[in-house]
Amino acid sequence: MYRDGVNSGQYDMARSEALTVETEIDTAFKEESIKLAYVVVQKRVTTKLLYVQNWAKGEVNSKIS
Repeated sequence: MYRDGVNSGQYDMARSEALTVETEIDTAFKEESIKLAYVVVQKRVTTKLLYVQNWAKGEVNSKIS
């Protein structure tokens, strides 16, 4: 399962959701072994805009961070 846009104040809620889903899956599939991966993606905005004039196609510049 994938949970996107979770900020630091919502970790407990996301954990609660994951536990609820896990419980429901265990209930629905009692005789099967179901593995669940729950991925939480933080909400962070770090946009970097870069304008480079005459950059050669395929050129890599490792000095940009």
